[in-house]
Amino acid sequence: PLDGAASGRVAVRHGPGRLVLTASHQPGVLVEGAFGGGVTRDVRREAGRVEVRLAPPRRAVGRGRALDWTVALGRRTALAVELELDSSRGELDLSDCRATDLALRARGSDVDLRLPGAGDTHARVEARAGVLRVRVPDRVAARITLRGRPGQVRVDPVRFRARDDRHESPDYEHASRRVDLELDVDGTDVEVR
Repeated sequence: PLDGAASGRVAVRHGPGRLVLTASHQPGVLVEGAFGGGVTRDVRREAGRVEVRLAPPRRAVGRGRALDWTVALGRRTALAVELELDSSRGELDLSDCRATDLALRARGSDVDLRLPGAGDTHARVEARAGVLRVRVPDRVAARITLRGRPGQVRVDPVRFRARDDRHESPDYEHASRRVDLELDVDGTDVEVR
């Protein structure tokens, strides 16, 4: 629970298996979920902020046990979210969350990422040897910078026009809801729409 905290930070480290991430409908909740395969939690509170770290238990790592997690984040709390996926299937829907800062690292993973739909978000994604599909919600502007050595790349040319080394919504500079998305990929197929 939030216990009056104004902001939160959630870090999720996930191994082989499936991770579903959504917004919680419960008021006053920072993070809740079901953790098939087990989970270790570390919770810290200080100065009006709650930090939660979720990771596989040591007994699950390297023993061939698949993780099947469904995690829900508080939808009204300003969040910094860190996700690390290793050989995972990620269904990550942050469209109803107030994630102001998002960091995603994915190795050998198949990831569907739906970005936040409210406010200003800075998102950094590092993906290696996998598939990454990113959905920018309707009525949200985006600036997309792509670095590295991607496999196939498809960026919606109607919503995000090519400019120099990036793609950008025509109204990005003046939009009240926008995402600054930095993609650093190697051997990963990327789709942004």
